[in-house]
This record gives sequence, structure tokens and C-alpha cells, in this order.
Amino acid sequence: MRIDLMPPIPLARRWYKLWISLIVLFLATILVLSGWIYYKQMVAIQEVEAENKVIEADYKVVREIVNDEEMITSDPSYLYGERVEQLMKERIDWTEGLELIDSALPSGANLFQLQVVENELKGWAAFHSYSDAASFTEKMKLNNTVTSFSLEAVESAEVYKHLKLDPEDVKIVRFHFRFQPLIDELQGVSTEGEGE
Repeated sequence: MRIDLMPPIPLARRWYKLWISLIVLFLATILVLSGWIYYKQMVAIQEVEAENKVIEADYKVVREIVNDEEMITSDPSYLYGERVEQLMKERIDWTEGLELIDSALPSGANLFQLQVVENELKGWAAFHSYSDAASFTEKMKLNNTVTSFSLEAVESAEVYKHLKLDPEDVKIVRFHFRFQPLIDELQGVSTEGEGE
């Protein structure tokens, strides 16, 4: 029988080459993974920088367009022209409104004060009697182009002595109305204006 009197070899020494090769393999794997992650990050950074350059180029073009547009729109002549166009679209031909009043006024009645406030015409008229004033009111309300008609007051001429009305017994009617011009007439006027 053989007796081994030598002390046993420690595990660290017995498996030394295996431990070293595992450690080297582990470090090599970490190094490879780190390199791969670094490479992917660099590729992602380059893609983002390329996209950023495209966006910056587009931004510069858009900024130039916006600056040009702001310069144009801040120009007083442009703003004036734009306002004129807006007012022309909103414009009401009050000549038709005056013709409405003239056709509704009974004979002997006088229109002596008119004022346009936004899209409303306010006026004062002198009538010989209350029935003439009522007839005027009815004619105005029956007209299909008048959208609203209201009497503010019907008073005797004594209240307005400073106006020196003749005859002195007339009735003063204060009224206001809004009207919508006939669309066919407006289209005819606009086409005639374009032909010239």
C-alpha cells in the first residue's frame, strides 16, 4: 500500500490555469461588450448629429422665410393695404340705404340729420303728423333689405326749438336701422367694376 505523506495541493493552485483563463475570458468579454456599446453609441450620436444638421438647415430656411414675412407684414404700407382690403369687404353702400329712406318718406316729410355708426344708420326726420311717421315706419319695416328698424323717439318740435323747424308743429322722429344690400345688385356692381 502506498501512503502519500505530501500535503494536498490547494484548490487555488490546482485550478490556477483554469481560474486565470476564466478571469481573462471574463475581462475579454467585458472589454468586447464595452467596445460594442461604445460603437453603437458613436453610431447613434453620428445619426443624431446628421439629423440635427438637416433640421438646422431646414430651420435656417424657415427662419429666413419667417423673417422675410415678418418684415413684409410689419411694413406700414402692407398693413395699410391689408386694412383697406378688409374695409372694402365690410363696406356697405349707404346710397341704397338713403334711397330706401327717400322712398319711404311721405311727401312733405324732411330728413335733416343722418349719421352712420359702424353698420347702422341713425337719422332724424320731421313729419307733419303722427300718421305720416307711422306710415314711414311701416314702409321701412316691410322693406326686405332692412334687417332691423327702430324708432328711438317721436317728439314735438317744441322740444327742439333750437333747430328752428318750419312749420313749428312738426313731429320729430329719431330712428335707426340696419340693412343688407341686395346681393344681385352688389354682384352686378363688382362685375361692372372689373370690366373697366
